Amino acid sequence: MKVCLAHIGEYYPFEEGNGLLANMLVYRGHSVVWWVSNLYHSEKTILSKPYKELQINPNYQTNR
Repeated sequence: MKVCLAHIGEYYPFEEGNGLLANMLVYRGHSVVWWVSNLYHSEKTILSKPYKELQINPNYQTNR
């Protein structure tokens, strides 16, 4: 199953200790896409140009 996660203001999946739900879904064989904001809310800084895709592992990617 392909699962899309989205949450504004959420911690980012590439930061250590984040993404418990996504990691559990991938562990069980699902494909996960996690949509995150381009703005790092806690520091009020922009993370990258308007669109960037990060591949965390073959079944887990994040788009921002």
